[in-house]
Amino acid sequence: MTSTVNVTVTLKDSNDAAIVGATVMAELVGLDVYNNTYYASGMTSGRATAITDASGQAVLALFPNSLGTRNSHYRFTAVHPTTGKKLLDTTGYVPNADCSLAQIDSMPASSEQYQVGSQPYSPVLTSWASFVGAANKVVISTGPASFGLADLTAFGRSVIAVATAAAAIALFAATTPTFAGMTLNANAAALPAPPTGTVMQIGGANNTNTNAALYSFGNNGGGAGVSLTLYRSQGTAAAPTVPTNTTGIGNVFAGSYDGAAWQLGAWIQFRATETWSGTARGTAVAIGTTANGTTALRDVATFGQDGMLDMTVASVRVPNNVAFRAYDSGAVSRDILKLDSSNNLLIGPAAGGITSVQLQFAGTTYLKLGTGGRITINGATDDGSSALQAAGAFRSALGATGVGQVFSGT
Repeated sequence: MTSTVNVTVTLKDSNDAAIVGATVMAELVGLDVYNNTYYASGMTSGRATAITDASGQAVLALFPNSLGTRNSHYRFTAVHPTTGKKLLDTTGYVPNADCSLAQIDSMPASSEQYQVGSQPYSPVLTSWASFVGAANKVVISTGPASFGLADLTAFGRSVIAVATAAAAIALFAATTPTFAGMTLNANAAALPAPPTGTVMQIGGANNTNTNAALYSFGNNGGGAGVSLTLYRSQGTAAAPTVPTNTTGIGNVFAGSYDGAAWQLGAWIQFRATETWSGTARGTAVAIGTTANGTTALRDVATFGQDGMLDMTVASVRVPNNVAFRAYDSGAVSRDILKLDSSNNLLIGPAAGGITSVQLQFAGTTYLKLGTGGRITINGATDDGSSALQAAGAFRSALGATGVGQVFSGT
C-alpha cells in the first residue's frame, strides 16, 4: 500500500465557530509517478475526501512529496454542508510529514521536494551542498551560484585571528625584519633594503620618472601653500630636548647605485649654530658634493647664520662678463666688481657705473679708488689730477704736498 501523510484542514466561520459537516477534498494537480504507477487528478488513487468534525477539522491522507518522481501538488476544496457554497479553493505541495493545510498553502511552486519548515529551493544552497572543501583553503564565490577554493596560509590565519590594531602592528613588525615602515612600490620588483630608520619607501616603475606631487588650493591667509617641513629634537618624542651648536636638523640626500650598493653623492644639510631656545634659533645651510675619483661627501658651501656664504673649496668658477653689483640710494644698479671677456678683473669705476670704491675700517675711509684710477689715502681730498694723494701720516711720508709721490713702508 502507498504510504501517505495526514493533512489537517480546519474550517471556521466569521464568528470563529467551527463549520461542522463540510466536505473537504484534495486532488492531485497534474501527474505523479510512484513504483511504476501513475497517480493523477481524476483517478481515485490521486484523490481524498473527508468531512469536518465538531471542531471543524477534516484529516486527509495524501500521497507525500518524497515518494513520487514529480511534484505531489494538490488542489484543496471545501463545500458548506447546507448551502453548498464553496468555502475553500487553494493548492499546496504535500511534504514528507503530517502537516496542516495552512502550512503548505504558502509554499511556492517548485520542482524540488519539501519538508515542513524546510528552506525553499535555492541554487546557491544546492551548489553549496555538493561543494567539497580542502585543508588550508578558504571558500570564495566564483559566480552567482558557484564556489571555489583559495589558499589560506598559516600567516593569513594569524592575520585574521588578531583582535586589535595594536596586535596587528606587532604581528607585522615581527614578521617583516628588513623594513617595518610603509612601502609604496609601482615597480614589479622588490625595492632595495632602505637605510636604518626609514619609515616610508617609495619606488617607481622602470623607465619612468618617480614624482611626489603636492598640491595646495585656496588663499590660506597668504600662507606658504605647499610645504616640506623637517623637524628634529635631541631627545625623544615623549621628552624632546633642544639642539646644540652643529647639531644636524635635517638633510636632503641624493645618491645612486655604484655597481655594488646604493650610495649617497650629494646633500643639502640644515644645522643648528647655537643651543636653541625660545629666543635663539641660529641655523645654517650646507651644500655637500663628492669629488670625482673619491667617495667622501664634504661641504663645499655653507650659508651661515649671519647670511654670509662660506666656500670650503679652493676656488670659485665663474664665466666671463660676470659682475657683482650694488644699488645706490636711487635703486640704480652699479657694477663694483667684474670679470670681462678678456679675463681682466675690473674694480670700482673700471667695472662701470660708479664713481669710486672705498676701503673702510670702523667707518673711516682709508683707501679710495676714484675716477680715472686716482687713489686717495687716509681721507685726502681728490684734486682731480694727481694719481696718488694722502693725508695725515701718509702725507708726511709722501712729502710736503702729499701728491704724486712714490713711497714705501707702512
